[in-house]
Amino acid sequence: MAIKPVGKRVLIRLAPPKTQTKSGILLPETTDKPQLGLVLDAGDDVSGSFVDKIVFFPKYSGTEVGFDLIVLDESEILAVYESDGGDSKE
Repeated sequence: MAIKPVGKRVLIRLAPPKTQTKSGILLPETTDKPQLGLVLDAGDDVSGSFVDKIVFFPKYSGTEVGFDLIVLDESEILAVYESDGGDSKE
């Protein structure tokens, strides 16, 4: 099955939820969906170049089209994650 967003929409694969902290503490399962994901495809009318970038979006936005896929309007993208190339010290 192939899903192609139309208009000003993007197809996003949701980031997997964290299940454990760096120190090994197990986190409880929640029903909250992640608020970031990888843009897989974009409609023809999307103005920015979001494909293959990690984006942040509001908690209750988009339409679920699969277990870990959502279609989101371009205007709902809050920010794009840009790596500085260094190691993360989270």
